[in-house]
Amino acid sequence: MSLSFRLYLILLSFVLALPLRAAVITWSAPLTISGDSDVSTNGQLVRAVCKAGSLYPKVNGVTFTPAYGADSVSGVNASNYATGALPVGGAITASYATLLSQNDYSNVTGSTLTLTLNGLARGAHYELQVWCHDSNAAGQGVMTVKSTGSTDPWVLLDANTSGAAGGLGQFAVGTFTADGTTQTVSFQGSVNGMIQAYQLRRVAAPMASVAWEAWQETTGDADVSTLGTSARAYVFGSTAPVSAVNGVGFTRFAAQSADTLTGFTTPSADGFGSASAPFASLSADYQKLLVGAASGGKAASLTLNNLQPGQWYQMQVWVNDSRAASGGRM
Repeated sequence: MSLSFRLYLILLSFVLALPLRAAVITWSAPLTISGDSDVSTNGQLVRAVCKAGSLYPKVNGVTFTPAYGADSVSGVNASNYATGALPVGGAITASYATLLSQNDYSNVTGSTLTLTLNGLARGAHYELQVWCHDSNAAGQGVMTVKSTGSTDPWVLLDANTSGAAGGLGQFAVGTFTADGTTQTVSFQGSVNGMIQAYQLRRVAAPMASVAWEAWQETTGDADVSTLGTSARAYVFGSTAPVSAVNGVGFTRFAAQSADTLTGFTTPSADGFGSASAPFASLSADYQKLLVGAASGGKAASLTLNNLQPGQWYQMQVWVNDSRAASGGRM
């Protein structure tokens, strides 16, 4: 019988708060500079910085200042104008060309500059846009931009995509969730480490994605994860296990009000166990965890509420029907 007609689900929302790791920046693909509309206007501007003297260029409604303000940059030993013909024309205004006209850099080949963004709100979501441009044919090569963890994602920006005088560089947009009040970003050049312009914007929270591991067979109490700190653990039967399972105490989902479940025709039912092995070989409390279920219908949605922005979580779920006429896959 198809899954649409035989659906028996044990939903155990075992959610654990895990220690925060350093914030990772997820980058867009590099984009070649094309016009003023390159400058993002997403969310709310925190600050926009370029090294164009005291000219304060305004591009796509965003005004860039020449000072880092609350932020800082390490590794700089020189500042200069980007040489070569500036790419004014078409969709690129004089203000955009001004934004691209100067940089801070290190004259040591292969050097790295580190930008430290300060004054962030822990758990807030940010967008960081960075530029790399040099209109000189013999320019700055390519720039690797990334958050500073050794295995973090990175984006490679070409300072002159045509390799000719007046050529155009690239920009990229990264997003991250602040895990503290500071965030570091490195700029490593194939020629010179360089920072030219960036803007930081606070944006709305993205929908969190869940990365699932491969499924595992039910074997015993040790199945229940004990990573991190237990936030909550539920069963969907009429009664909860008498004792903790692998040190984790489970309560009835129906007895709580934080999370919500929609879509199942039967939100709580018993009878999904068996007197036969291997189910009968499990501990009494683990059996109690598995005999109850929310079931019925083609699809359902579990909403976890009251989570902490920026916190990492682990969620563990079970699907079980130990009867001979079982309910297929989930």
